[in-house]
Amino acid sequence: MTDVVARMPVPAHPVLASPDVLVRDYADRMFARQDRALPPIAFSVDWNDQPLRHTLRPGLPRRPLPSFARCWSGKATLPIALAGLSAPARLPSLAELAAALGTNSITGRRLGIDWNDDTFRRQAATGSTWSRPTPSGGGMYPVETYLVSQGQGDLPRGVYHYDTAHHGLVRLSRADRCPEIEAATATASEAYLIATLRLWKNSFKYNSFCYHVVCQDAGALVCSWRLALGAQGIGSRPLLAFDQGRVSRALNLDPRLEQPVVVLPVGPPIETTGRGDGEHLGLSRNPLPVIEVSARPRSFAMVEHLVAATHTPSPDLGRVAVPSPAIDEHRVPALAKRINLPSGPTDRMSLRDAFLSRRSSFGRMSRARPMDLSSLAHMLRACSEVAQAPIGPADASGEPRLRTWVIAQSVAGLPAGAYAYDWRRHDLVVAGPADLAALQARYALQNYSTGQAAAMVVFSGRLDAMIEAHGAAGYRYLGIEVGQAAQAAYLSAAACGLGVGAVLGVDNLTVNDWLGLNDGDEQTMLFLFVGPERGAAAEYRGSLPATEQTRAVPASFNDRA
Repeated sequence: MTDVVARMPVPAHPVLASPDVLVRDYADRMFARQDRALPPIAFSVDWNDQPLRHTLRPGLPRRPLPSFARCWSGKATLPIALAGLSAPARLPSLAELAAALGTNSITGRRLGIDWNDDTFRRQAATGSTWSRPTPSGGGMYPVETYLVSQGQGDLPRGVYHYDTAHHGLVRLSRADRCPEIEAATATASEAYLIATLRLWKNSFKYNSFCYHVVCQDAGALVCSWRLALGAQGIGSRPLLAFDQGRVSRALNLDPRLEQPVVVLPVGPPIETTGRGDGEHLGLSRNPLPVIEVSARPRSFAMVEHLVAATHTPSPDLGRVAVPSPAIDEHRVPALAKRINLPSGPTDRMSLRDAFLSRRSSFGRMSRARPMDLSSLAHMLRACSEVAQAPIGPADASGEPRLRTWVIAQSVAGLPAGAYAYDWRRHDLVVAGPADLAALQARYALQNYSTGQAAAMVVFSGRLDAMIEAHGAAGYRYLGIEVGQAAQAAYLSAAACGLGVGAVLGVDNLTVNDWLGLNDGDEQTMLFLFVGPERGAAAEYRGSLPATEQTRAVPASFNDRA
């Protein structure tokens, strides 16, 4: 094993055009990638040189956390957790914090026959699929978690890295970095959870497509944190706009390899003290080493340019206070045909159990049994409530920053076709005809049969308006919002006993045409197949015993969603 920091060259950034123009160009090429491949052309994945799914920091003290399966209090369901998103903030106990952090830990091993391309490899111990409560595109897990504590409550002062392999906190520093985070975010708190991206953990497989995927990964993890805290009556508001460079210095990160993208204040708001000078903190210029097994880490020009374009050097409070543009009311015609949705809850399990049972279906779906309309309604409402939850201290709009669509194929009481979800009235607005089975010809992978899904849920957003409101970073913000909604859909499907699978291989332009989006600034961002699964498929699902969760996981084991 080697230290990647000593080997990785500093990427050279050419003089860029307008960051907004660069991001829009990337989006256009990304959405049309089935007709024109993203560079580098003829790229092939070197599976023998893939990075570890876990980021390990050797030689540093690690504090084990209470087992994820055992640290939940009560039997809170997803609707309770969603209501808790707007609860007053308070400092969580160590067990409550472990519940949030553990949403990105390994919780068991899965082995089943499905349509994914790694079925045979997973049968060997070295190719085991170690499940996690939060999904990640391609099972790459590029999002890292840091905790900065002022020393209140159960955790001593310092900077910690969450070790996903051992479900513990590795102490990186004993210094109080909260003043630096406060200065970087203009938000004072007793502690902060911070999500960062280690791009090589994803780009080794997806190259230039990486940036689109990792933004959604970050959103999925932040949603998990918020729901785990909300289930315990702890409200939270993530910050998407902040001084990334200052946060990197406070965490002692190497900016060539890792970038902070979300800061979540943990605890009640406290008066801003203006203590964030940072000069007296003795910030180190030598990032701590990270174990990396890849012999040839690479950077990709398009990804590097996007990181530079979307970098936020300082929090612009005037712009950040403006909520992301909501979907205009005029886009739902007044005389359009509507279909009422059931309003009652359909949860069949606690949120904890939904986290533990969450998985991607990978072709297990069957349209032989229609999907229940109440389950679809439950999922749509959950996605909408997450999309409405406040972002940042100044967001009070109460409107979702995404629009949710359904392309129905086998849903009881719902004719086949495309529908827009109206969150205000909790009903579906008929959008026009759409043939989900025919979408197979425009699906780039082979791990799902579009003709077997009961429905496809689609998230769209106004990307141009986001960039206009927030600059180039609006692309990242919108991706994070999409990831949050996707995780809500996963947990809702698990609670309702349905199969679900988020995919990015669907041709965006085809679906845009079905939904009538080609003449405006709204763009489809992510697709989720959903529906009942085939019965009694052979599958092994071994839960990780609570006493084993903090032990070492062999470095050769590659856990995937």
